[in-house]
This record gives sequence, structure tokens and C-alpha cells, in this order.
Amino acid sequence: MKVGQNRPSVPTQSTTATETRKGTTAAQAQTSTARSASTFQTGFDTAVKKNTFSVQAAATPVVMTPAPPPEDAAPGATGSKITDDQLLKVLNESHQMIFGRDVDQAQLKGWMDRARTLRDRPEDPSQPRSLDDIKYTLFSELRTGKTKEQLNTLDQPTLKKLVNDAYQLFAGPGAQPDAAKAKELLDFATQLRDHPEDPSKPLDADGIKYALFSKLRGTYNSDPKANVTGDQLKKAVTDAYQLFAGPGAQPDAAKAKELLDFATQLRDHPEDPSRPLDADGIKYALFSKLRGTYNSDPKAAVSGDQLKKAVNDAYQLFAGPGAQPDAAKAKELLDFATQLRDHPEDPSKPLDADGIKYALFSKLRGTYNSDPKANVTGDQLKKAVNDAYQLFAGPGAQPDAAKAKELLDFATQLRDHPEDPSRPLDADGIKYALFSKLRGTYNSDPKAKVSEDQLRKLLDEAHNLVFGNGANGPQVEAWMARARKLRDDKDNPLDANGIKYALFRLMRQVK
Repeated sequence: MKVGQNRPSVPTQSTTATETRKGTTAAQAQTSTARSASTFQTGFDTAVKKNTFSVQAAATPVVMTPAPPPEDAAPGATGSKITDDQLLKVLNESHQMIFGRDVDQAQLKGWMDRARTLRDRPEDPSQPRSLDDIKYTLFSELRTGKTKEQLNTLDQPTLKKLVNDAYQLFAGPGAQPDAAKAKELLDFATQLRDHPEDPSKPLDADGIKYALFSKLRGTYNSDPKANVTGDQLKKAVTDAYQLFAGPGAQPDAAKAKELLDFATQLRDHPEDPSRPLDADGIKYALFSKLRGTYNSDPKAAVSGDQLKKAVNDAYQLFAGPGAQPDAAKAKELLDFATQLRDHPEDPSKPLDADGIKYALFSKLRGTYNSDPKANVTGDQLKKAVNDAYQLFAGPGAQPDAAKAKELLDFATQLRDHPEDPSRPLDADGIKYALFSKLRGTYNSDPKAKVSEDQLRKLLDEAHNLVFGNGANGPQVEAWMARARKLRDDKDNPLDANGIKYALFRLMRQVK
């Protein structure tokens, strides 16, 4: 294979397989040094960085197109184009939303298996779950501590690890119980394993872990006669505040008194007198109160500071860690949050801080039941186009004139002729629909088939992203056949961008 050719010839029969492999390997090695990494991410903080290449026509080798992977290697067993990398990302995002960190390595395999099951075995095979559906199913299941992971053995090392995992889940990353507490927890874990309350339903590893966590929180069938001292209450206040605000943080005098009064109330007048909270249970209830998730008095409104925090948290959940709304958007969201607090849709069930946070998140996504009469201006449509394109292609990226017109026409269609007239999309909803269209996941017209010329162009573009040059050689037709299959899938037809990035993912598998 000659260096510098735009598209090398198909090797002749005299070329040995060994020579071809050597040439391909060398070319790949050289190309990788001239190519910057390409990162594709899903979710609200998606950024796609395009490859850049040195313009050295006479020195840049051309990589021969490899054979496509087997048919059964295509992402998703039911027509879903969701990859394992995408599943891992949304799994960690869901875990971060609840616990503030990625999934523990000990639990990763089980939860990834669960994520793959959600992807590959939907309740309705004709309607594969979207990535967001999977994310929020995982979020719900993580909150309950339920998983299908089953460990074959629960030996002592495994039980000790579960003790450590449960303790860190309760007290924070890196925290370790002292020797006495570790022995107490290990004895309890052993009891759960060897003498389950229901012998027909023995606990698996996760079941034991979360039973330990409940015991630490003081909500597991603890001794109702065990009271908590005043010093223990003060320590619970300090520990809960630092768990909420960070190591070393101290509440001011007014906040400390408020928390101590609440802790005393929990001790002296427990909601369930048969199961009073121990010191750790009170600590966690204080932590929940600080987070705004404790089942407190419906009349106790969320504070202004909590509303501002809910706005920031919701915006970062939508736009990515560290993102900040501009002044106008921040005011709009804070006004909406205040409205939710002061005039709840159901006065008997006012939202707490977390409830307001997720209502704000829904509003940002355009799925909150907003005022159908509130229209979106032309300037807002143009901004939605630019924002969606940069979310897809990277900060500062601009669509060319033809693409900008196509996206603006689509945005106008969404505004003027919404699929559900009773729930028209707001500006952010249109932005996210545009982003989905750019990713090729929007429910576009399956009859608008991509032409053969377009398929060939998409194949070259995907190949260029992975290998640094257009598709070439004897495997091109095999890839074209795969592209046609993606296009013609009756259950899940992809548009041009969807085909391009499905090919990209498949090529990454064989690189």
C-alpha cells in the first residue's frame, strides 16, 4: 500500500495476508499519532469534539477499511443503538444524583447487567427504551437499593467488603468504622446471611449491604429501649451538618439550635414509638432535613437559599457539572421555583426542595406542563438552534447556512405545529428536540430514506472520524450493506446522523 494515496487500490491476489496485516497495523499506529482523540458523550452535557488531522498529503498514510463486526455485535439486541459506554455514563449519572459519586466497583457489574437488561429486553420489543428511560429507571431502582445482581458466595471477605461499602454509603467516601463497630456490623451481616428472616428469600449481597446501611441509619429493627444521650444528640448535629456541608463545616448558633431541637424532638417523640431512632438514625434524619428531603411539616416552606440551590442543581443536572444559567434564565427559574413553593398544584402535597429541583429540571427539558399559550419568539428559536448545535458539536461550533436553515425550519415546525397541542414545547424543549434530531434519535419520518450516495458519504465521514481517511478497499461493500440495514430497519429506522454515528460505534469495535 503506497503512502499518500487518497484511496489505495484493492490488494492483488499476490499480496499476502501477512503483508496486508502488517501494512494496516503500521498505518493505524502512525495515524493515531496524527489524530486527536474524539469524544462522544450522551446526556445533557454532551460534547462532540471532531478529529483534527495534520495536512500532510504526502506523508499521511491511509488506513485500509477493516471488515465490519459480526451482525450480533451491533449495539443493542432489540434495535437499540445504545452502547455500553452510554449505559455506564447514565448509570454513574444516576448514582451521582443519589449518592454523590460513581457506582462502587463492587456493584458495577451487577448494575451494568441490569442496564443491559433494560436496553436489550424492553417490555415491548417493538419499542426499545430510550437512554433517558433507562437512566431514570436506574435512578428509581438505585433509590430503593434493588438490583438483580446475585453473588454465588457470601464468604467472610465479601461480607467485610459489604460492611465497608455500607459504612461509606452512610458516613461518606473513605470513612472506616472503628474495630468495635466493624465487628458489630460483620456479626450482623453474618446473622443475615446464615439466618435470614424469610428462609425462602435469602438476601443477596446488595440486600445485606442495604440492611447494614439501614442499621447504621437507625431504621433497621433497633432496640426501642435504647435511648440517646444529650452529648450523642450534639454529635449527631455536628456530624450531619458536616455530611451535608463538608468536612469541618459548623452551623451557626441559630442553625445549631434548630437542628438540636429537631434531634431532641426525634428522640423524645418518635413517629413510631415502637421503633425509636438511635444516634445514627437521628444523624441521618438531620442530614435529610438539611437536604430538604425529610418528610417535614407541609406548612414548613422551602427557604429562599434552598430555592436558589435547587435552581443551580437543576441547571447543572440539565446542562452539565459547573454550568451556570445566565441572569435572565436564573431569574426565570427562581420565579418558577417560588411559584411552585407558594402556590403548589396540590396544596395538600407541597413540594420539598428536591421536588422543586426536579420540577425545574423537567421545565428545562421542556416536559413540564407549562402554559400552552406561551409562544417562543423567532430570536428564541435561533438561539435554540445555536445552543443545540454547540451541545452536539462542541462549544463555539456553528452550523453551515444549509444546516442552520434546516434546523430553524424544524424548530419553527415544532413551535407552530406541536405534536401535542395541549403541551407545546418551550424554548428549552425545542432546543433538546433539535439536539435529538442532530443525534439522529428524534422520531423522524421513516419514509424519508437516505440515498445510496448519502450512505457512501456517511460511511466516509464515520471512517474518517475513526481512522483518519475515507472508507476504501474490499470491505467497503460489506459496510454499505450494514449501513443499508440500519437505514431500512422497519422497527427503528435511523436518519442520516443516526446512521453515521451507528457506523462510527461499529468501527470503534473493530479498530
